[in-house]
Amino acid sequence: MDIYLDHAAATPLDSAVLAAMQPYFTEKFYNPSSPYAPAVAVRREYESAKSAIAAVIGARSGELIMTAGATESINLAFSGGDVMLSQPLSNISPYWRLRLAMTIRSYW
Repeated sequence: MDIYLDHAAATPLDSAVLAAMQPYFTEKFYNPSSPYAPAVAVRREYESAKSAIAAVIGARSGELIMTAGATESINLAFSGGDVMLSQPLSNISPYWRLRLAMTIRSYW
């Protein structure tokens, strides 16, 4: 059995997640921020999924902010919007970068 140890670079996708997301890669690829009918339908499905996630963790849907990944989440959670951690250093510990960013309060 192979053991994968580089989850910081890429994480294997669970087959159930892939199955749930497959329609959005092929037939429901619409921009959920657009006003045309198929996009509005996708937005409703997105909001429904967000509500289900909120219910599981005991939150309200409006309290959740969905991000594209860990770097964006860390920026949002810890920077207060003042500092953004740079993508080229994404393989360095996010906590080290956060500490440095909060200390020097600048972009790099």
